[in-house]
Amino acid sequence: MQKPIEIRALGNQNYTAMYLITAFTSMISTLLFSSQEKRLWRFLLGLCSLITLTAAVMTVMRASFLGLVFFFLILILSSKQSLKMSIFFLLLLGLTFIIALFYEPMRTKIFITASLVSRLYLWEHAFKLFQENFLLGIGLNHFQYTFPPDIIHDAGRTYFDAHNLYWQTASQQGLWGLLSVLVILLGYLFIWWRIQGKTPLEKALKYGSFGGFAVVFIGGVFDTTLHHEHAIAFMILTGLLWGYSAKWRTKE
Repeated sequence: MQKPIEIRALGNQNYTAMYLITAFTSMISTLLFSSQEKRLWRFLLGLCSLITLTAAVMTVMRASFLGLVFFFLILILSSKQSLKMSIFFLLLLGLTFIIALFYEPMRTKIFITASLVSRLYLWEHAFKLFQENFLLGIGLNHFQYTFPPDIIHDAGRTYFDAHNLYWQTASQQGLWGLLSVLVILLGYLFIWWRIQGKTPLEKALKYGSFGGFAVVFIGGVFDTTLHHEHAIAFMILTGLLWGYSAKWRTKE
């Protein structure tokens, strides 16, 4: 119908896109690394991943794709077949661009920067709140900003979200909240790096989990992300990775 899609059970369009990209990176990780699937199942998984990517484009939300690009950059840098991964990434990027061109809502929005200008106002307000309430913040669910009437984009509109995981946390929960998020981020990376991915399944789980991490913590530069079903999906993938890796280490 040439209108942005939204899965109500996942929240708004942003959250829908985050969940779909997390699912897509998990599918791609399975296709690239897992050796358990038969040819027919791999074909069906590839078809489902294409449908999922198309649906993510149809949400008309761009921030989650930043996480997807970061996911593939890490794949390329950490792979022994970096040229093959680079070609795969470029093909996927081209396919995404073609889907966006054929989908009118995304085609008209893809190069518009008005939302970035709005975010700069939100981030400035969040920074001021953080300065005024440095240690503990203003409290959970207390962020609010109304755009001045002279702003062309979003004039008079009220936002309850800083559209940035880090500034949202800093403004509402202060320094201690921000440090907690950083501990989660750095702790994940520390353990993720130590997991070597010795088996195909472990490697598939490793990068599937990292896809969720990229959506939450890289996409978090432009959205508040550590909540809703996409964050739950990231936690589940990470739990599967942690559990399988611990089992593998125990066997050794």
